[in-house]
Amino acid sequence: MRILKALILLVLLVLLGCQARPSTSQMLTSSAGVERMQAVRRLARENRWENVPTFIGFLEDEDVSVRLAAIGALTDQVGTDMDFRPTDPPDVRIPAVERWKAWWKSEGHRGPHARPKPTS
Repeated sequence: MRILKALILLVLLVLLGCQARPSTSQMLTSSAGVERMQAVRRLARENRWENVPTFIGFLEDEDVSVRLAAIGALTDQVGTDMDFRPTDPPDVRIPAVERWKAWWKSEGHRGPHARPKPTS
């Protein structure tokens, strides 16, 4: 009887489309913006400095919700937004992204003690 119940449960799960939760790395490369945004939020909860370059990369995402999640993660972890606004047009966002990239290359890669000075 137990085997029959287990088999019925297994069949129901398959029929209902029960799937394993996608990994964060799968979600980061998803074509769906909502999945990329959720992945960025997952990484942000880890609060690990080595995720900062990933967040910087997602400042260039086509989806505003992903950019918003990325700058939120950066602001929480690094302490500044470097004047990046996720809803600004690309010609305004690009210089801010370049500031983030330059900071990471010159200082940020050294670790959490390398926080940028707040912008005025």
